[in-house]
Amino acid sequence: MIFSRVLPFFALALSFSILSVAKPVAETSVLERTDGDVGTADVAAVLTRLKASTDSTLSQMNTLMDSNHANSANIVPLMHDLTKSFTTAGDSLKALKGKVSARQLGPTDSEIAALLADIIAALVTTLGRLFVRAIIFLPTLMTLIVSLDLVLHDLLVAVEALVGGVLGLVTGLLVEVGGSVVSVGLSLVAVVLGLGL
Repeated sequence: MIFSRVLPFFALALSFSILSVAKPVAETSVLERTDGDVGTADVAAVLTRLKASTDSTLSQMNTLMDSNHANSANIVPLMHDLTKSFTTAGDSLKALKGKVSARQLGPTDSEIAALLADIIAALVTTLGRLFVRAIIFLPTLMTLIVSLDLVLHDLLVAVEALVGGVLGLVTGLLVEVGGSVVSVGLSLVAVVLGLGL
């Protein structure tokens, strides 16, 4: 009889203790979502920094190829720089919380897609030129391209998670270099963009 009176009291006390423990977690979660409103301007800022970085590195690679001075000693560090640039941008995009909010003003999805397409087209063009000149160190180059393919794939997935549907727009803008994406070894990128193998 005493047990039947104590049990409801115990159950009530237990439910209050669970609520008091769970409440701060819920508040933290709500605060993160509120603070995590993402605008296309946030995504564009990351991609603009990425483009500046990759344009600089690709320009150095093209200059070396134009002057017939491209070799393993100077191309390999530049390939590492490219991989680092894509990794940094991908990490920055993953740090943005939530989907792009319609309330946020910024570039359109088409402008985001154009920025991404420019980055990919410049990369594919330079890698295509490099394949012709890198016969001697092609095995080393292919190893580096596998790493580059992986981080670029991750970046594209992160962009799509924030700006849904943007990769379809990117694919449409890569008509001129679409076939070359696979031939330069970016097979994961080709798959995520639906360019086929």
